[in-house]
Amino acid sequence: MYSTPNKVSGGSYSPRSPIISSSSNIDLTSPTSTPSTPIRTSSHTTYSCAQIETLLKKEKDRFVVIKNPNKKLTSACWQIFGFPAIIHSNGGSPERIDKVVSCRECYKTYSFTSNSTRFLLDHPCNPSTPTKRSNTLASLPSSPSVLQRSITAFTTPKKSKLNDITKSKIKELEARWICEDMRPFAVVDDPGFRRFAQELISIGKIILIRMKSM
Repeated sequence: MYSTPNKVSGGSYSPRSPIISSSSNIDLTSPTSTPSTPIRTSSHTTYSCAQIETLLKKEKDRFVVIKNPNKKLTSACWQIFGFPAIIHSNGGSPERIDKVVSCRECYKTYSFTSNSTRFLLDHPCNPSTPTKRSNTLASLPSSPSVLQRSITAFTTPKKSKLNDITKSKIKELEARWICEDMRPFAVVDDPGFRRFAQELISIGKIILIRMKSM
Protein backbone atom coordinates (compact mmCIF):
# COMPACT_ATOMS: atom_id res chain seq x y z
CA MET A 1 0.00 0.00 0.00
CA TYR A 2 1.43 3.40 -0.98
CA SER A 3 0.86 6.66 0.92
CA THR A 4 1.03 10.24 -0.29
CA PRO A 5 4.53 11.03 -1.65
CA ASN A 6 6.85 12.87 0.77
CA LYS A 7 7.53 16.51 0.25
CA VAL A 8 11.12 17.40 -0.64
CA SER A 9 13.06 20.67 -0.75
CA GLY A 10 11.80 23.28 -3.22
CA GLY A 11 8.11 22.71 -2.44
CA SER A 12 7.62 19.91 -4.99
CA TYR A 13 6.71 16.28 -4.54
CA SER A 14 8.73 13.28 -5.56
CA PRO A 15 6.56 10.65 -7.34
CA ARG A 16 9.20 7.94 -6.71
CA SER A 17 8.98 8.00 -2.91
CA PRO A 18 7.05 4.90 -1.72
CA ILE A 19 6.47 4.23 1.96
CA ILE A 20 5.60 0.55 2.15
CA SER A 21 3.62 -0.65 5.13
CA SER A 22 3.40 -4.22 6.44
CA SER A 23 3.41 -6.05 9.75
CA SER A 24 7.14 -6.75 9.38
CA ASN A 25 8.23 -3.30 8.13
CA ILE A 26 11.58 -2.05 9.35
CA ASP A 27 12.34 1.67 9.65
CA LEU A 28 15.75 2.82 8.45
CA THR A 29 17.29 6.18 7.64
CA SER A 30 17.46 6.75 3.88
CA PRO A 31 16.12 9.15 1.23
CA THR A 32 12.54 9.08 0.05
CA SER A 33 13.42 7.16 -3.10
CA THR A 34 13.13 3.80 -4.73
CA PRO A 35 15.79 1.16 -3.87
CA SER A 36 17.53 1.76 -7.21
CA THR A 37 18.51 5.36 -6.41
CA PRO A 38 21.38 6.49 -4.13
CA ILE A 39 20.64 6.24 -0.40
CA ARG A 40 21.18 9.30 1.75
CA THR A 41 20.21 10.10 5.35
CA SER A 42 18.21 13.24 4.80
CA SER A 43 14.71 11.79 5.26
CA HIS A 44 12.80 8.71 6.37
CA THR A 45 11.75 5.58 4.41
CA THR A 46 10.17 2.32 5.55
CA TYR A 47 11.16 -1.07 4.07
CA SER A 48 9.67 -4.49 4.71
CA CYS A 49 11.74 -7.61 5.40
CA ALA A 50 11.01 -8.77 1.86
CA GLN A 51 12.40 -5.53 0.43
CA ILE A 52 15.57 -5.79 2.50
CA GLU A 53 16.02 -9.35 1.26
CA THR A 54 15.67 -8.18 -2.35
CA LEU A 55 18.10 -5.31 -1.83
CA LEU A 56 20.70 -7.65 -0.33
CA LYS A 57 20.45 -9.84 -3.44
CA LYS A 58 20.36 -7.14 -6.11
CA GLU A 59 22.10 -4.13 -4.57
CA LYS A 60 25.21 -5.80 -3.16
CA ASP A 61 27.29 -2.67 -3.60
CA ARG A 62 25.06 -0.80 -1.14
CA PHE A 63 23.56 -3.49 1.14
CA VAL A 64 25.53 -6.11 3.06
CA VAL A 65 25.11 -8.53 5.97
CA ILE A 66 27.54 -7.81 8.80
CA LYS A 67 28.49 -10.24 11.55
CA ASN A 68 27.13 -9.92 15.06
CA PRO A 69 29.86 -7.99 16.91
CA ASN A 70 29.01 -9.62 20.24
CA LYS A 71 31.96 -11.85 21.22
CA LYS A 72 29.91 -13.83 23.77
CA LEU A 73 27.53 -15.48 21.32
CA THR A 74 26.13 -18.84 22.40
CA SER A 75 23.59 -19.65 19.68
CA ALA A 76 24.73 -21.59 16.62
CA CYS A 77 22.47 -19.48 14.42
CA TRP A 78 25.10 -16.73 14.30
CA GLN A 79 27.27 -18.99 12.14
CA ILE A 80 25.11 -17.96 9.17
CA PHE A 81 23.03 -15.00 10.40
CA GLY A 82 24.05 -11.37 10.73
CA PHE A 83 22.60 -7.88 10.55
CA PRO A 84 21.70 -6.20 7.24
CA ALA A 85 23.44 -2.86 6.82
CA ILE A 86 23.65 0.07 4.42
CA ILE A 87 26.92 1.06 2.78
CA HIS A 88 27.03 4.86 2.53
CA SER A 89 28.86 6.74 -0.19
CA ASN A 90 31.02 8.57 2.37
CA GLY A 91 33.07 5.41 2.88
CA GLY A 92 32.27 4.97 6.57
CA SER A 93 31.33 1.77 8.35
CA PRO A 94 28.09 0.13 7.14
CA GLU A 95 25.05 1.35 9.06
CA ARG A 96 23.18 -1.53 10.70
CA ILE A 97 19.43 -1.82 10.11
CA ASP A 98 17.86 -2.42 13.51
CA LYS A 99 15.33 -5.09 14.51
CA VAL A 100 16.11 -7.50 11.65
CA VAL A 101 18.57 -10.29 10.89
CA SER A 102 19.52 -11.78 7.53
CA CYS A 103 21.06 -15.05 6.39
CA ARG A 104 24.48 -14.54 4.82
CA GLU A 105 23.88 -17.41 2.37
CA CYS A 106 20.35 -16.85 1.00
CA TYR A 107 19.66 -13.33 2.43
CA LYS A 108 16.36 -14.42 4.00
CA THR A 109 15.44 -11.63 6.43
CA TYR A 110 13.44 -11.90 9.66
CA SER A 111 12.18 -9.48 12.28
CA PHE A 112 14.32 -10.00 15.36
CA THR A 113 14.71 -9.27 19.05
CA SER A 114 17.71 -10.18 21.17
CA ASN A 115 15.98 -13.17 22.83
CA SER A 116 14.41 -14.73 19.72
CA THR A 117 17.19 -16.85 18.24
CA ARG A 118 15.40 -20.20 18.66
CA PHE A 119 13.40 -19.92 15.43
CA LEU A 120 16.58 -19.02 13.52
CA LEU A 121 17.96 -22.49 14.27
CA ASP A 122 15.22 -23.96 12.04
CA HIS A 123 16.35 -21.95 9.02
CA PRO A 124 17.23 -24.32 6.12
CA CYS A 125 20.74 -22.86 5.65
CA ASN A 126 21.69 -23.64 9.25
CA PRO A 127 24.03 -26.68 9.20
CA SER A 128 22.41 -28.04 12.36
CA THR A 129 18.89 -28.30 10.89
CA PRO A 130 17.56 -31.74 9.79
CA THR A 131 16.99 -30.43 6.26
CA LYS A 132 20.57 -29.28 5.93
CA ARG A 133 21.92 -32.55 7.33
CA SER A 134 19.75 -34.57 4.92
CA ASN A 135 20.91 -32.51 1.96
CA THR A 136 24.52 -32.96 3.05
CA LEU A 137 24.16 -36.73 3.28
CA ALA A 138 22.38 -36.85 -0.06
CA SER A 139 25.23 -34.96 -1.70
CA LEU A 140 27.89 -37.41 -0.51
CA PRO A 141 29.25 -39.61 -3.32
CA SER A 142 28.23 -43.25 -3.13
CA SER A 143 30.37 -46.18 -4.18
CA PRO A 144 29.63 -49.89 -4.69
CA SER A 145 31.60 -50.75 -1.55
CA VAL A 146 29.54 -48.32 0.55
CA LEU A 147 26.29 -49.69 -0.86
CA GLN A 148 27.45 -53.26 -0.32
CA ARG A 149 28.20 -52.56 3.34
CA SER A 150 24.76 -51.01 3.77
CA ILE A 151 23.01 -53.99 2.16
CA THR A 152 25.06 -56.47 4.17
CA ALA A 153 24.15 -54.71 7.39
CA PHE A 154 20.49 -55.45 6.71
CA THR A 155 20.75 -58.95 5.27
CA THR A 156 23.42 -60.56 7.45
CA PRO A 157 21.93 -61.55 10.83
CA LYS A 158 23.97 -61.17 13.96
CA LYS A 159 24.92 -64.47 15.53
CA SER A 160 23.35 -65.24 18.88
CA LYS A 161 24.93 -67.51 21.46
CA LEU A 162 22.75 -70.31 22.88
CA ASN A 163 22.96 -71.95 26.26
CA ASP A 164 23.38 -75.74 26.62
CA ILE A 165 19.69 -76.40 27.34
CA THR A 166 18.60 -74.58 24.20
CA LYS A 167 21.24 -76.35 22.11
CA SER A 168 20.05 -79.76 23.33
CA LYS A 169 16.45 -78.86 22.54
CA ILE A 170 17.37 -77.77 19.01
CA LYS A 171 19.35 -80.96 18.37
CA GLU A 172 16.40 -83.03 19.53
CA LEU A 173 14.03 -81.19 17.20
CA GLU A 174 16.47 -81.55 14.30
CA ALA A 175 16.75 -85.31 14.82
CA ARG A 176 12.97 -85.70 15.05
CA TRP A 177 12.45 -83.61 11.91
CA ILE A 178 15.01 -85.68 9.92
CA CYS A 179 13.56 -89.00 11.06
CA GLU A 180 9.87 -88.16 10.71
CA ASP A 181 10.17 -86.44 7.32
CA MET A 182 12.88 -88.73 5.93
CA ARG A 183 15.38 -85.93 5.37
CA PRO A 184 19.13 -86.51 4.86
CA PHE A 185 21.27 -85.70 7.89
CA ALA A 186 23.36 -83.32 5.77
CA VAL A 187 20.41 -80.97 5.40
CA VAL A 188 21.27 -79.28 8.71
CA ASP A 189 24.70 -78.39 7.31
CA ASP A 190 23.25 -76.55 4.35
CA PRO A 191 24.36 -72.86 4.47
CA GLY A 192 20.91 -71.63 3.52
CA PHE A 193 19.28 -73.61 6.30
CA ARG A 194 21.79 -72.29 8.84
CA ARG A 195 21.13 -68.68 7.82
CA PHE A 196 17.40 -69.30 8.05
CA ALA A 197 17.72 -70.89 11.50
CA GLN A 198 19.97 -68.09 12.76
CA GLU A 199 17.48 -65.48 11.62
CA LEU A 200 14.69 -67.23 13.53
CA ILE A 201 16.88 -67.22 16.64
CA SER A 202 17.60 -63.51 16.24
CA ILE A 203 13.91 -62.70 15.82
CA GLY A 204 13.06 -64.69 18.92
CA LYS A 205 15.70 -62.82 20.88
CA ILE A 206 14.28 -59.46 19.82
CA ILE A 207 10.76 -60.50 20.80
CA LEU A 208 11.99 -61.67 24.18
CA ILE A 209 13.74 -58.36 24.85
CA ARG A 210 10.60 -56.42 23.93
CA MET A 211 8.45 -58.57 26.21
CA LYS A 212 10.81 -57.98 29.13
CA SER A 213 10.69 -54.22 28.59
CA MET A 214 6.88 -54.09 28.70
